[in-house]
Parts: sequence; structure tokens; C-alpha cells
Amino acid sequence: MGTPACLARKFLKTGLHKVKGVKQAIYRADIDKVSGWRVHVQYINGQIHLKDIIEGQRHDDLIEVIKSKKSRYE
Repeated sequence: MGTPACLARKFLKTGLHKVKGVKQAIYRADIDKVSGWRVHVQYINGQIHLKDIIEGQRHDDLIEVIKSKKSRYE
């Protein structure tokens, strides 16, 4: 399954970006640029699901965060 057309571009207001390096359609967006907090959402069967909220200290290890919580991501 490819990236849905509605998620294929950068979202100007949310800064939603596809996470590279994972098979699933997982996207990230900054909650607060100063603190570094991020939200992860996943596109599944035509719906967007909130998967995680990542604290600022951990957001740089994006792939490791996803791998460590792989039961959360389909």
C-alpha cells in the first residue's frame, strides 16, 4: 500500500512528514519545536491513528523509538 494522496505532501500547518526507514505508513509532526516533543500517527485502512507522543529527549532516535514500541505500530 502506497502513501495516500492526502498524506503524500508536506502539511504546512502541522509539519507532518513520513518517517523514512520503516515499512509502515508512519508520520511525525512537531508538537512544540522548542521542547522537541513530537506526535506519531499511522495511516491504516483509510484512517489516521494516534500512535505515540515522543518527549523531546527521545525524538532524535526516531527509528529506535518505533522499534522499541513495535507492538504499538501495525
